Amino acid sequence: MVTPDEVARTAVKIFPIMGRLMDAYMRVGEHHLSAVHFQVLTMVLSRPCTVSELAERQSISAASMSKTVMVMEERGWLSRERDKNDRRVVRLAGTPAGRNVLRDVTERSQEELTERFENLSQEELKAI
Repeated sequence: MVTPDEVARTAVKIFPIMGRLMDAYMRVGEHHLSAVHFQVLTMVLSRPCTVSELAERQSISAASMSKTVMVMEERGWLSRERDKNDRRVVRLAGTPAGRNVLRDVTERSQEELTERFENLSQEELKAI
């Protein structure tokens, strides 16, 4: 039986490594997606969000998130939509191009990780 403590110890070892690998995989190729871009796209494709909501979820300033959003909008990954009930509120939504980028990066990252995991034993795979 696996204990919560064993899972926690493994997670502490593996999450930083996986994060670095994922970051590297996302930056390769034509999209040059950062981890923040990946997370923002994931969020806005599930439901439109304001810059403030995104900044809060990422634990960064609204000014920093505004810069990130501007880059993503210039790349065609996000669009701005006025709230139907309150025209002062602007929500960000993912575009079809953003959905394609997220899909491509996710698939490529999964393929890269699969290649890395192919040389592991069954015991190591179960531990992960």
